[in-house]
Amino acid sequence: SLDQPAWISGEWRRLLYSYGLSGLGQYVHGALVMAPPLVIAQYSDDRSVGWYATAFALAASVNTIVAVNIGLVLQPIFAHMAFDRARQGTAFVRACAAISAVSIPACICQAVLLGASFRLFLPASWHGAIAMGEMLSLGQALYFTVNPALGLLKAQGRFATFLIWQGVQLAVVFSAMVVAGSLAGDSAAVAIVAVCSAYHLISSPCGIWLCIAGSGQPFLPTLWRIFCLPMIAAAVSIGPIFALIVCFIPAGTAADVVTIIAIPFAAISLYPLSLQWLAPETAAECATMVKAILKKVLPRGTSPVDVRRI
Repeated sequence: SLDQPAWISGEWRRLLYSYGLSGLGQYVHGALVMAPPLVIAQYSDDRSVGWYATAFALAASVNTIVAVNIGLVLQPIFAHMAFDRARQGTAFVRACAAISAVSIPACICQAVLLGASFRLFLPASWHGAIAMGEMLSLGQALYFTVNPALGLLKAQGRFATFLIWQGVQLAVVFSAMVVAGSLAGDSAAVAIVAVCSAYHLISSPCGIWLCIAGSGQPFLPTLWRIFCLPMIAAAVSIGPIFALIVCFIPAGTAADVVTIIAIPFAAISLYPLSLQWLAPETAAECATMVKAILKKVLPRGTSPVDVRRI
């Protein structure tokens, strides 16, 4: 229209530029997710690709339910704080700490239980996915921060930073997978999956650094709070029970059955106590989150006594 304000033309160009960077960054992120089966297919057989697909679907289930959905909710919240980087940084760290308290022990339990579950419930032809699933589950224990990080960078309008982060990550990881596949011979698929799992050790802390830079949040203490404390709490809760099973029960059906029963029981009963001891602030955040969920789920008029019983 000839009557439109002059600034609309410039705003249209800015929005198109931002959308292009954001969309391209998301495609690059998706390419990193899709690259492993393509590389495995190049250096191994079709069965290994099927094993990877099954292992990835199982390993990613926890973060798909927890981190991805929470990340989608967090983006508009971060956008609402657009002019207060300090508040954004504080909210981001608190959210990641709460997510980690759920995702890390769940992914570690998943890695421990995967082998026993496959051996008990699936035919032997699927057992090749066990090692892949265990490695991917451990990698997913570090991946949970990525979606909140993506949400924060987009809320801050840092689309170029998002694109560069994902682009460098794709180039490095893809190159490492190709090298691993070409050198590993018959174990190419497992080597490629090992690369897919290990890159989170670098990528996730990088994402945290990008998000909290300039917000006043200290980097190393933040990593300790988000990653290390929940891992230690999970290891203290699950590790001794798993070690007793490995040392005193011969490998076989009996050990697998005991593992499937004992590990979830140990995690549910001991992990909250360990987290409360090691990270009381994170434990309090989780308790607040659980109370908020129960308040939404429970019918009106439910008493606090009923909530405690649930």
